[in-house]
Amino acid sequence: MEKVVAIITGIGIKQPDIMADVRLVADRFERLNGIPVKLITDEDVKDLPLVAPHFACYYAWQMVDNDVDRLICMDCDIIPFHALPKRLPDADFAAVSENSRWGDSAKSTIPLIKRAGTYFNSGLFIAKRSARPVFERMTARQTALRNGVWILDQTLLNVEVQTAVALEEITFEKLSKNWCMPFWDLRPGLEPSMVHYLSLTNLIKMRLVGRLIRTLNALETEATGAER
Repeated sequence: MEKVVAIITGIGIKQPDIMADVRLVADRFERLNGIPVKLITDEDVKDLPLVAPHFACYYAWQMVDNDVDRLICMDCDIIPFHALPKRLPDADFAAVSENSRWGDSAKSTIPLIKRAGTYFNSGLFIAKRSARPVFERMTARQTALRNGVWILDQTLLNVEVQTAVALEEITFEKLSKNWCMPFWDLRPGLEPSMVHYLSLTNLIKMRLVGRLIRTLNALETEATGAER
């Protein structure tokens, strides 16, 4: 049986109450999906050369057991609403596409992404061990960032993944938004597995995420009690 571990990053969070909200995300995801969660904290990366917190997840293969076959990597501001689909994607790497100014810019200026026809959001991606070289190249690229060549880490990941696809090193699958949907795209009747709380400052959105998860947990507990 395939061994799957979820990765959530909580780097740079100093406030205990905000870290408690991040742990709520991890606990709810684990309960809904039966998939263990590895929460990456400052302690896990204290000896790593990070230029930005988001790069912590690219060291994930070094932080899990060698028998782990697949990682589900997600930002800490994701709200697990429902369980993930039972069948995980067959591809080596999978993510949900994004429509944004960053995506539009990347598609117009980076031929590889334009040719691929998709720009994915790195807030949630699923990767098999066969995609580990992409992670290693991402951590190596931090040197360029230190030397003043700046590129959004999400765009950089898009480039690395699509390069690996073009070289036939890995396969890629575009996930439907039912897997993970931006908060502002929610509509009545839609029930995505997860919702990504974007575009707010970290402290504000994590407090909102924590409050929402506590509300969801309480409603579900109440409903379970009523059924009994």
